[in-house]
Amino acid sequence: MPNRLINSLLPMLLLITPVQADLRDPTMPTGFYQLDDGSDMEMQQPRQLVLQAIFYNPKHPSVLINGQRYSTGDQIAGAEVKVIYADRVVLIDAGLEKELKLVLPSVKTKAVSDKGKNNE
Repeated sequence: MPNRLINSLLPMLLLITPVQADLRDPTMPTGFYQLDDGSDMEMQQPRQLVLQAIFYNPKHPSVLINGQRYSTGDQIAGAEVKVIYADRVVLIDAGLEKELKLVLPSVKTKAVSDKGKNNE
C-alpha cells in the first residue's frame, strides 16, 4: 500500500516542481549561456593568458599561449605579441606592456645516498 501511494504521488510532484529552469544543455560548453531568442552567447569572464611554451629561434620565435601558437605581431584576445625572448614574451594590451614568463615545473626527487653501495 505505501508503495502504491508513493508511485501515485511521485508523478504529481514532478509535474509541479520547476526542474526544467535549473537544467542546462549538456552539449553546451561551460562558460556559455542561451539567450531568450535561442542564440548562444559567451559569458564575459576575465581573460587569463597562460604562457605554456616558447619555441625560440632568433629569426622566427613563437610561443604557445592558451593552447595556440603565436609569433611576433600576432593578436591574442585583443593583445599584440610584441617581443619573444627565450624565457618570456612581452604583449601590448590596451597600450600597456604585459610580460608573461615561462614557469618551469619543479620536480622533487628522492635523495640517493651512497650507503649500501659496494666500493670496489
